[in-house]
Amino acid sequence: MCAQSAEDYFEKIESLAEDGNAAAQCGLGTMYINGTFVDKDEDKAMEWFLRASGQGSAEAASKLGIAYYCGIGTEIDYGEAFRWFSLASDRGHGPSDIYLAWMYANGQGTQRNAAGAMFHLFRALEAADSGDVSTQTHLGHIYMMENDVFGRDVEKASCYLTLAALQEDPDAQYSLGTLYADESWERHSIHKARMWLGRAVSNGCKEAEHALATLGHGTPATPRL
Repeated sequence: MCAQSAEDYFEKIESLAEDGNAAAQCGLGTMYINGTFVDKDEDKAMEWFLRASGQGSAEAASKLGIAYYCGIGTEIDYGEAFRWFSLASDRGHGPSDIYLAWMYANGQGTQRNAAGAMFHLFRALEAADSGDVSTQTHLGHIYMMENDVFGRDVEKASCYLTLAALQEDPDAQYSLGTLYADESWERHSIHKARMWLGRAVSNGCKEAEHALATLGHGTPATPRL
């Protein structure tokens, strides 16, 4: 995207956000948190996420949960993170159920509760199986990690990432490409790695550009987790 197009796009989103569009408000917060088309400003990002959540945005509530969980634009506060993820989950946000399952299992922001962890895990699985792309991508990422909640399962990871990648999710395409590029995986395939990384690049994933350029040089890319 050229500089003028990027500026025009930002101004359009900003105008919609100022007019009260919750999706635009959440998108504007994401731009500020990542420094996309604008100088990075975590305080403004939090402000826009709060405004969007106040209008019922599940995505914005989840982003506030992530902010408090990771200490982005605020101090780490697991209690607040748990509260925001719970609100997002109540609004039907599948990825927030993944975070809640993790927090229940580890006693973060709430008492350790195996039943609560399983409840939210099953809700996330139901959302993924119903075709929710974001939940599919998040499950794919979590199954690629060593953890005591979900357990590392590369086959499940590849399954969920493929479902999301086929729906043109660039994060899933990038992670699936890096998975196929991993020579330690029994289904390693440079051809498939190149295909998925190429599709991720076409969908605007910057990390995939570097991964594609270095493919086959012996250093696997790092999946986006």
